Amino acid sequence: MKNDEVKIKRKTLEDTSIQNKAHESLYETYPAKLICGVLYHDKFDQEAVLSDLEKKWGKIDFCSEVYPFSDSSTYYKSESGEKHHRIFVSFEGLVQPGNLPRIKNETIEMETSYGSRHDSLRRPVNLDPGLIMRGRLVLATTKDFSHRLYLGEGIYGEVTLLFKKKRIENLAWTYPDIKSGRYQEMLLAARAKYESDCLADPKWASANQS
Repeated sequence: MKNDEVKIKRKTLEDTSIQNKAHESLYETYPAKLICGVLYHDKFDQEAVLSDLEKKWGKIDFCSEVYPFSDSSTYYKSESGEKHHRIFVSFEGLVQPGNLPRIKNETIEMETSYGSRHDSLRRPVNLDPGLIMRGRLVLATTKDFSHRLYLGEGIYGEVTLLFKKKRIENLAWTYPDIKSGRYQEMLLAARAKYESDCLADPKWASANQS
């Protein structure tokens, strides 16, 4: 191969590399903090579920108080039994929002596994992963509706509530147990940790100021 041809080929490869890096930078998204709602049957081992979640996504840093979900709703009665509870947990570190569909599908696999171990309940554990992002909480769901956007892999995203400074603003479709304020302290603490984690990283700290 002639020298001129080598130079042209090398220049083409360099240009392609630069374009790829620019493309990656253009679509790199501000990170989020992973959370998960855990609804579980009264007799199911809550600690075992939380341990499984930590094996997948890392250490839990915040956990809400337990909400007696079945006392106020019969929505999950046929799947999760007469008596079930719900908590929300969050995980250390930051994640890319584009991972949410994959994470939701992982929780569906976990739910199926838990169901196979239970004699009478199809869904003794219901997992609802979501993201704390700048100004909002997004929960993942397989159900389409007017206020949800398709994210891919069969998963939709719902802006469930808004963060306004140091308070939470519910929306018309915010779930009743979340509206009750039972998880508010935990969600605000997780959001504060999310903001401090972003500010601790120079890359995202500068983006937050722009």
